[in-house]
Amino acid sequence: MTCTKKLTLIILTLLVALLGVLSSEPSGGAVFASAASVYSSPLQDLKKDPNFKTEDYPVGGKVYKIEIIQIAESTRKELLVYTYQPFGKLEASSISISKTINDNYSPKVYTLELLNNDDVFYKYRVVDFEIEPDALRYYNVPTLWRKYDRQIDGTPSGGQATNEIAYTVGKFWTAATVQGNVSYTLKQTEVVEIENPYAGFVRRSNGFSWTNSKSCDGHFIAFNTNYDITRLISADVTYRTQDYKKSLVGGDKYSVISDRKYRTVNHDEKAGNNVNGLFADKYTWDRISTTENFINDVKIEDEQVKSDLRARKWIINFLETDYTVPLGGDNAAAVFGGVLGVFYNGFELLFGETTGTLVTEVAVLRLEFEVDGKHYNLGAVSNIVSGGENPVDNKGNAIYEFFKDVLAALAKVPWWGWLIIFGVIALIVIFILSFFFPVFQVILQAILKVLSGIGKGLLWVISLPFKGIAAIIRSVQNRKASRRSANPRKSSRSNSTIRKPTQRKRAAK
Repeated sequence: MTCTKKLTLIILTLLVALLGVLSSEPSGGAVFASAASVYSSPLQDLKKDPNFKTEDYPVGGKVYKIEIIQIAESTRKELLVYTYQPFGKLEASSISISKTINDNYSPKVYTLELLNNDDVFYKYRVVDFEIEPDALRYYNVPTLWRKYDRQIDGTPSGGQATNEIAYTVGKFWTAATVQGNVSYTLKQTEVVEIENPYAGFVRRSNGFSWTNSKSCDGHFIAFNTNYDITRLISADVTYRTQDYKKSLVGGDKYSVISDRKYRTVNHDEKAGNNVNGLFADKYTWDRISTTENFINDVKIEDEQVKSDLRARKWIINFLETDYTVPLGGDNAAAVFGGVLGVFYNGFELLFGETTGTLVTEVAVLRLEFEVDGKHYNLGAVSNIVSGGENPVDNKGNAIYEFFKDVLAALAKVPWWGWLIIFGVIALIVIFILSFFFPVFQVILQAILKVLSGIGKGLLWVISLPFKGIAAIIRSVQNRKASRRSANPRKSSRSNSTIRKPTQRKRAAK
């Protein structure tokens, strides 16, 4: 053995010893690690640790929990995870692990495959996890997840769907290989808990172009934490995406949900909608912000949305995607294009595709922050959640809003209103065709004659009450006139009585 190799072994041995001293919870040694197999039972593997005692893990209890006891590298170079589950029906689904430490700390999410169990002890394989060939290997585990269970977890509220429930792990294993033997050291680590996560997106118009109307969907996750954070510096977020296309004829088409994606965002980064058309306002927002600042930046007006966001302090705006509606200048021109315009818009209405991207299964994996000047860079324990398919706040362009309002109004039109609408449209079409085809002139004249007759009839019906009132007034006036003419003496006496004082007055003078 060369001096270099001897020196390397000495250094590794010292490092392992040092990590063992620093460890707050030492695990079993090389015997356990080297004997781990995907085929052995979890209890068989765990008993190779001299510090393991089955009586420390009772069956049942009042808490639905999953607790990681140990990890191990198998003889097939796979990472195994051993858990304690007093309620066995709760099966772990995912785990977050970082192979790097310090400034490079970056947890990733891996699926867990159940291999077997012994009563409350379960053994999983971490799917698609690659063990590094280094002599020192790090397994920093902040979170373990299980699938959401409605009976245990209740019904989600606020338009949110909880995909997976998070459990705090906060354990950091170091695996060291010295002369072919593997040993582990373990210590507890701090984690930050993500409370009340709320995923969603806002839609802001990019403008109205000749062929379509495009918008920017800004995806976010808002939350609170168990730390009184005074400054949020950076964050790691995980999510999945799914593209969709929608049309009246083709229906809704969704792509396969993507593999898990990751995004690191920093407090000094900004995002916004890319205004490249007409009738659009420019919006800019911070990648990391307080929810109050975000509400002001994107000008949210809906009181319920503002209330939902203000219930959380922090928001991470981690992704922007395109939303396209086949409604553009060509459609506007076609409206005034006569018969061809009607057919063109009908074709667009039936076959035009609205496209966009759904973002689901969102979770915060890491937060870098300060609390009164003290710096932290911790793994985050967050439920995996999904928002709805519709934006929580939508500010389309003026044309889009106009058509949306028109459609909303049309939806309230009664059946007889539709008869009138279709009748007017048919009359306009026949009027246009009458310039090109003589037969439509005849049809138009006949329709106008019928409408004229209907109009006269309606006018007669409408005028009947007024004619009746006028007749009553005339009748009253005639009766009064008849009474005066039938009694002329009374009328004369009345007139002479009125004149007599005047005659006496003149005689006196």
